[in-house]
Amino acid sequence: MSFLKENKKNLIFATIIFILSIIIAIIFYDRLPVRIPIHYDLYADSNFYTNKINALLFVITFMILLYLALFLIISLDPKSDKHDKNYKHIFLLFIPILNFLIISLTVWKTFNDNIDVGRILLGLFSLLVAISGIFMPKIKRNYTMGFRTSWAMEDDLVWKKTQKFAGILFFFSGIISLTSLSFSLNICFYIFIASLVISTLFSFVYSYYIYRKIKK
Repeated sequence: MSFLKENKKNLIFATIIFILSIIIAIIFYDRLPVRIPIHYDLYADSNFYTNKINALLFVITFMILLYLALFLIISLDPKSDKHDKNYKHIFLLFIPILNFLIISLTVWKTFNDNIDVGRILLGLFSLLVAISGIFMPKIKRNYTMGFRTSWAMEDDLVWKKTQKFAGILFFFSGIISLTSLSFSLNICFYIFIASLVISTLFSFVYSYYIYRKIKK
């Protein structure tokens, strides 16, 4: 299939990263306690534990299925030629990289309780938001990537202006979230969510405004 050939390298890199995650889980499995933490509150304290085999299997299986689903959805997009290839590969590889970090941090946290897992993961998501903002203006109209609104999907000019505006907001949203990591984790989390919500709402309003302005 052509879409498999086009994204072959991404699939290979993702497979390698997933395999590394599985190897780490196998190597350290016997050294892990029977029950390991899988959820932390906004103060970085563990508040939910489960059997280690269930935790590791769930995370790895869920991430693999999520990657495959996104891979197929993006690859089968009728307008996939409009995707920015660099952003597409970064976006897809974020899933196996996140899986690798979750497995690694779970193991590391077991041996070193001082590791702030929540802050590291929040920093990773903030970085992805900022990177998304950089690539948004480069994405042409398609069905799966970019800031898609019903108005932007109707017109190329509305799409272009929406992506540029949303890209700026999301870039600064990611940067603000990254700079807030010096605060307590709960404040970082609220800043991250608030900046995303504000960026999304303003982008929707702007997209509608541009659409109405052009159609007059």
